[in-house]
Amino acid sequence: MALNRKVLIVVLDGVGDFLLPPEGLEPKDYFGEGVVTPCQRAKKPVLDGYAKEGQLGILQPIPRAPWSGEYIAPQSDAAVLSLLGVDVFEESQYTGRGPVECFAEGLYLQDGDLMLRGNFATLNAALQISDRRAGRVMDPETAKSLCDAVNLHLQMLGLPAHVKPTSGHRCLAVIRDPEGRPLSGKITAPDPAYVRQQGYYVGEAVSLPENPPPAIALTCPMDDSPEARRSAELVNRFVYETHVALRNHPANQSRAARGINPANVVLVRDAGATVPKLPSTDIRYGAKMAVLAEMPVECGIALMIGMGVVPVDTGQGKMTEEKMVSDYTKFREAVEASIQEY
Repeated sequence: MALNRKVLIVVLDGVGDFLLPPEGLEPKDYFGEGVVTPCQRAKKPVLDGYAKEGQLGILQPIPRAPWSGEYIAPQSDAAVLSLLGVDVFEESQYTGRGPVECFAEGLYLQDGDLMLRGNFATLNAALQISDRRAGRVMDPETAKSLCDAVNLHLQMLGLPAHVKPTSGHRCLAVIRDPEGRPLSGKITAPDPAYVRQQGYYVGEAVSLPENPPPAIALTCPMDDSPEARRSAELVNRFVYETHVALRNHPANQSRAARGINPANVVLVRDAGATVPKLPSTDIRYGAKMAVLAEMPVECGIALMIGMGVVPVDTGQGKMTEEKMVSDYTKFREAVEASIQEY
């Protein structure tokens, strides 16, 4: 049945606001008297107004994991897809965040290509990960020059892989088998901060030691298929070769001279080798819908599910109060400009 009114869904991605003490303890006993959550402390008259005038409830973004019966913390892609009615535990409908973002950036060519998300990261002299995000400092020109160096190096080696910068320290990678054989996304991640559960394609963030820093995790197949074994071997080689290409790059020498962590390796995760074919939202809901997007994952979700894309360019930079006001003003203006069409 078609919707007969305008609906605006605002997703506050990443906001966590529970005080969770160890089991058996009350919040006041563990945190102390008078402790409040971030949202309780924050000045938020608009949200307070919604809470006062609206209806409240608790929503779990995705169902309980079928292998454990427990809720898990999803990444943005799985949570948003679930809000739009996608079964993220069905392999044909959810194949990983890597394919979602690569599809958005035009990197998808065919099923069987291995599509991954990546971070520029910092390795120390002992090849330990001293910073998984290379200080989170990366201007677009530097990111492009680093990706160009990696791509040239891989081309010279005859390794069919390509890296593309996206936002800040983030990038995407597509790896193809040199002999044209299909690959599989059922592999572990070389980024040690993410683990995979039962082949489910949402990573779970884990704490890493600071002393000594962790090493790059060896990528391993998660099943006995030749496709997964080939994928693991290629990813391990890919990560090593990105370090070879970047360790003496002029941009990293400049960063080190300025006291900024060098971006001398690409850590990848969220692998997938197929792109899901999803029913469009206008067929499912009888509504012409759009996503106001500033990240590749949002654009990928919109394109895969038949939604329009309304770009919102908030840009990089330190998150000052002035920038936050500017960013959310851009979102408001984008809503006002597009809500009559969608």
